[in-house]
Amino acid sequence: VSLPTHKTLYQAEPGTRDLGEKQELALKLVSTSKDGIVAEKIFIFRKGSYLIEVTTRLVNNSSLSISPSAYYQLVRDSQEPSGKTKMVSAFNGIAIFNDTDKFKKISFSDIDKGKAAYETKKNNGWIGFVQQYFMSAWLPPDNQPQLEREFYTKKIEEHLYAAGVFLPMLPAGKQLAPGEKVEQSIKFYAGPQEQDVIGSFAQQ
Repeated sequence: VSLPTHKTLYQAEPGTRDLGEKQELALKLVSTSKDGIVAEKIFIFRKGSYLIEVTTRLVNNSSLSISPSAYYQLVRDSQEPSGKTKMVSAFNGIAIFNDTDKFKKISFSDIDKGKAAYETKKNNGWIGFVQQYFMSAWLPPDNQPQLEREFYTKKIEEHLYAAGVFLPMLPAGKQLAPGEKVEQSIKFYAGPQEQDVIGSFAQQ
């Protein structure tokens, strides 16, 4: 059974693209595989917030049971930001947080040398990119310990890197039968680098 990837073409449902006077805006993207798996991505934007709530919903219209996992990935180049001051040394790379590693920085050179050491499988934590005083990160909910996440980092090509997390949509041993649907929500943060604030978002 084929499932969507980040290369799958989604169609946006009709609707407004401007918050205007509203406090919240939802953008829904839909794709159907050749096997009948309907995948929906719903992005919730809220006025004045650095958080975007992303819900992944799967409807199994195929004839087989499946054990789906979603992956959430960030990609960026390794170039230093323009205008960076030489007076202050600021980290530019990947950051991972969990209850074992705590806040751990992974440089692009660590990945190049195969020295990116961190806990890959955990039931808590988040991953993202840090650039000077700002960061972007995927924040899986920490209130679902039965769903063990798997973090990853990799070099895609010269000066281009990926960091992300695999997150099962069902507990271990469970399957999505034909006709059933499942959904999960995860938060995406893009804003100032405030570790305590980000950690509190993941616990919500």
